Amino acid sequence: MVSKRTLKKPTVRWIIFGGIAALLLAGALTYFVGNTTKAPAGNLEQNVTLEGKVVCLSHKNEDGPHTLECAIGFKTSSGKTYALQFDSTDLSLSSTAGSDKNVRITGTLVNDTDTKYKTDGKLRVDHFELIK
Repeated sequence: MVSKRTLKKPTVRWIIFGGIAALLLAGALTYFVGNTTKAPAGNLEQNVTLEGKVVCLSHKNEDGPHTLECAIGFKTSSGKTYALQFDSTDLSLSSTAGSDKNVRITGTLVNDTDTKYKTDGKLRVDHFELIK
């Protein structure tokens, strides 16, 4: 003969286990669904050749202290500003920053403005040359 106590213990354990599992699942779904970030619309890469000047980028947040370092950027002749991504071992491009020399850059333009600087995107440099 099976007693009532033997039947209740496994049933109560399964109810508790199922409740805990449901709470964990609900918490995980809430976390992952609430923390997904979508890629910005129009985040297309485009091969371009642009002319302009190498500049130091301005900070988005102009309040508070800033370092005196220069974040290298590129300002086109049409007025758009791009963060530059290039091989850091080639110092000749970064040395033109602030020199008022005109430069022609060929590279890949990315709609990536997720920086602490005011930019219209990012320009991955494949080739550059000084122009007159």
